[in-house]
This record gives sequence, C-alpha cells and structure tokens, in this order.
Amino acid sequence: MELIFGPTAIVIGYPWIAGVVAVALGVLYAQKRNRAAQKAAIAWGVYCVYEYLMKARLLCSGDCNIRIDMLLIWPVLLLATLLAFWTAFKRQKVAAE
Repeated sequence: MELIFGPTAIVIGYPWIAGVVAVALGVLYAQKRNRAAQKAAIAWGVYCVYEYLMKARLLCSGDCNIRIDMLLIWPVLLLATLLAFWTAFKRQKVAAE
C-alpha cells in the first residue's frame, strides 16, 4: 500500500509536481494523439489546481492534513496515467509490426 499511497505525501507537499505530470502527459498526447493521455493530463491538471487550493486552505476548514479524499483521487490518477502510457506505447508496438 505504501508503494501506491507513499507518493501522495510528496505531491501534497509540492503540488507543482502534479503540474509537471500534467505537462508530461500533455506532451505524450501531442506526440501520440492518445485520448487516454489527454484525459489523464486534464485530470492531473485539475488535481494540481485542487492541491494548490488545499494547500492554501481554501477548500478545507480546520485540519487539512487528514486527507481521506486521497484514497479516491490517487488510485484514479494512477490508473489514468498507467492506461495513458500503456495505450500510447501499445499502439506504437502494434503499428511497428
């Protein structure tokens, strides 16, 4: 479980990392025209804004350190990212054959 949820602490502390992931997925979309990469890039971008608002304490009242929302958000982002890379490079392999 720590392998899956461990990186959340880093991204919560440094929300700009989510923006970097969004840009990387956006580049993947631009190169491969992969809709899964596009959707994952949008999801990461929205999450980046959300995380900045959480850090600024605009979306939470009181203790923002208890992040039950991450139990839902993080697996969705992880699956979207893995699906984007898998479909982008699976298509490339099939096209090469």
